[in-house]
Amino acid sequence: MTQHVVMTPLVMTLRDDRCADGDEKNGISMERHILLVGMPGSGKSTMAKRMSQERGVLCYEVDELLEKKWGRSIAEFVEANGWEKFREEEFLMLKAIANEPVGIISAGAGFFTTDEKVEFSLNHFEVWYLEVSIDELFNRLNTPAERAKRPLLSEGDLLFKLEALLAEREAFYLKGKRG
Repeated sequence: MTQHVVMTPLVMTLRDDRCADGDEKNGISMERHILLVGMPGSGKSTMAKRMSQERGVLCYEVDELLEKKWGRSIAEFVEANGWEKFREEEFLMLKAIANEPVGIISAGAGFFTTDEKVEFSLNHFEVWYLEVSIDELFNRLNTPAERAKRPLLSEGDLLFKLEALLAEREAFYLKGKRG
């Protein structure tokens, strides 16, 4: 099952009153992890934390879990080991989370961008694509602090990079779109 969520600057949550213990509110129970996918700056981390609190389930922030495991930032890991190794580690973390108690997962923006990862995700998680306009992404990310956290966007023309990333990744992200 997938869910498509269109994000606007004022709307940062989508509620369906699911509970961690499986009890139903409004006839809905949370039986699968929810994986949030989308562009850098789309709100995956923010929304995952908010949704996990609302539902009383765990929040799996993949980048934070990897940084804790390695004892260094994503940027430092990528500089030392490369993007390919980072993506391998990210996928291993998602596979491990699939066996953990149900929760909300925020993975890096580049995770849901290969056929293998899309297939795995759709088979194991409820996938929600957080779609945000390029203009809004630019506004959210166009600060030195935000760019420094994102190695792919840290230098160069931010708007050009966002447009190129979306063109490259949108076909994959749309597989996480329902309806």
